[in-house]
Amino acid sequence: MRVPRLEASTCYTCLGDDEPAEEHAREFIAYHTRLDGSSNAPMGTAINTTVIPQVRERKSGNAVGSVLRLTIWCQEM
Repeated sequence: MRVPRLEASTCYTCLGDDEPAEEHAREFIAYHTRLDGSSNAPMGTAINTTVIPQVRERKSGNAVGSVLRLTIWCQEM
C-alpha cells in the first residue's frame, strides 16, 4: 500500500478535480487513523477533513461558495 500524500487532495481540490480529491482525502484519513480513533498526523487529517465537505458542496451545486473559499485559500498559499 502506498502512503497517501498530504498535499494530493488539496492540489486536486484547487484544480477542481473532485473525484481524486475526495479519494486521496479519505485514503489519508484512513491511513493515519489509529485503532483508538486518534490520528498520528493530526494536522494532515484536519486539512484532508476539510476537502470532503468542499467536494460535496460542489457536487450539490453550491459551487459559488466553495470556489470563492478555495480561490482565496489557493491565493494565500
